[in-house]
Order: sequence, then C-alpha cells, then structure tokens
Amino acid sequence: MKAMKLTGITTAAALSILLITCSCVTQPVDSPPAQVVSGEDKQLIYQVINHLYRWYFDEVDVQRSVRSGNEVVWVRDLHPKLDQNDHSSYREILLPGTGVLVLLKKADYDVPETGLAVKSGHFVIARVERIKITQEILDGYSPVKLAREELRRYLFNRRGKIIYPDGNLVDHLRQAAREQIILHLQEKSEELPKGNVVVHFSSLSPVANEVWAFWEAGRMLIRFSSDLSLTDPQLW
Repeated sequence: MKAMKLTGITTAAALSILLITCSCVTQPVDSPPAQVVSGEDKQLIYQVINHLYRWYFDEVDVQRSVRSGNEVVWVRDLHPKLDQNDHSSYREILLPGTGVLVLLKKADYDVPETGLAVKSGHFVIARVERIKITQEILDGYSPVKLAREELRRYLFNRRGKIIYPDGNLVDHLRQAAREQIILHLQEKSEELPKGNVVVHFSSLSPVANEVWAFWEAGRMLIRFSSDLSLTDPQLW
C-alpha cells in the first residue's frame, strides 16, 4: 500500500461564462406579492444560484431560465422534528423555471458520543434535486423578487473567483482520497497502481461544504462532505 503515492494534485473548477437571468415561472394570480430581500438573505440566494450554474446546470437549463423571463424565486423555511440536542435550521429555495429544489441547512447540534459541537454558522446546500412543479407545491412558498441586472453583474463578476483549498486541507484530502482509492481497489481485488496517482480536486464553495475528487485514470469520483466546514480542524 505504501508504494502508492498520491501526487500531482490539481484544482479544477467549471466556470460558467454565460450571462443568465433568474429562473422562474409566471407568478400565480392568487399568490402573495413577491417580496424584495436584501442583506444576508439576498447574498445567500445569489450564492446558491451561482453555485448551481457552476456545478449543476447545463445549456438547456440556461435556455429555460432565459425563456422564463421573470425575476422570482420561491423560498420557505422548514421546521422538521429534530432530536432534542439538534437546533439546526432548514430552508428551501425553488427555481421553477428549471424545476430545481435546493435544501439548505444551518447545522447546530452536539454529538454526545464524541463531544463534538457541530455548528456551521450559516446556511449551506444539503441537497439539490429536480422536481415537477405544480401549483400545489408553489402554494407552500413565498415568492422573492430579484433584480435581474444586479444578478447578471454578480454572476459575471464571480465567474473567475475561485476558492482554492489551502495546503493543510489539500494534505487532508490527499490522505482521504488515497484511503478511498485503496479501499475501492481492494474491494475489487485489483492491484494498486505503481508510481504516482493524479487526482483532481474541485474548488470550494461558500454555500456547500463539499469537495469532489476525480481520479481520471481509475474513472472514480469521490465526494467529501460534512455539516462542518471542511477547513474546521475538528473534522480531521
């Protein structure tokens, strides 16, 4: 096992160069008027949209978004039943123009077995899924109006701003990726590769505690995620 070295790591990011409008559908007549958000709430929505367009959407989604022609997304806070020591907060953002539902989580709970306090401090993406939009679904959300040109400028200005893992995090990711690759090969009863192994790591996101590792030669994709920030020393 020690003969295998994980070196030559690069950080890759998919950059969206398309200027887009906010995805949405026509607001129902009987829905409440769209509110205008500002401050942290607006920043969160912008960051989520930027993350989606960088990592999830393709050209078809962009065209749907442009054709929708509106400037509204739909938001609601969730209040699920949680464990006694769990005070986490949940929020959903729905983009009907593309049929994408984003679940956000602000972690705030303790792990008694380890004494670990898990607090994320802000909302991060917990799940992204595509759903069929119906009027009944929209009735549970509040419409939020966004400034189209402001959003376009935000996305344009963010297109080249990449958050790279620092050296300490790269060391942790290298070790974790090595362990996963070795485990994967052992389960398949395959020999370990000789020499260096090149793995590409994704960039970081302000609204997603996750990093993807791609071992191209082994055609293997590994996802590292946590409720804690990946830079939190408690995690490693």
